[in-house]
Order: sequence, then structure tokens, then C-alpha cells
Amino acid sequence: MGEIQKDFVAVHIDMMKDPDTASALGALQIPDVRILNSQGQVLMQKIGFVPPPAMLKMIEDARAKAG
Repeated sequence: MGEIQKDFVAVHIDMMKDPDTASALGALQIPDVRILNSQGQVLMQKIGFVPPPAMLKMIEDARAKAG
């Protein structure tokens, strides 16, 4: 888990409390899980609940995609 925290920062945006940010990101459904690179480009996205094993797979795939 420490390695994930070294490479990634988790951000939670509450669509009800911060609709402007959610709208700017194009988030229309809850939950909307995205992994972005440091330039803000979406590397991976999944609409709906992501169980922990699938989240780890998303992170691995995003890491590979980022190079």
C-alpha cells in the first residue's frame, strides 16, 4: 500500500458540495472513479463502485499506461 501512496494521491470530490468542480471534470454519475496523470489527463475511468481488487488492477494499468 505504501508504494501506491508514493505514486498516487487520492482525491474525493463531493458532487453535492462542490458541483462546479464535478461539472468541470464532467462527472455526471456517482461514483465516478478516475486515475489522472500529473498533467490532469485521464488514464483510467470507471463509473460505479470499484471493489479493492479491481481498484488495484486499475492502478497497475494506469501505472503501465503512464510509462
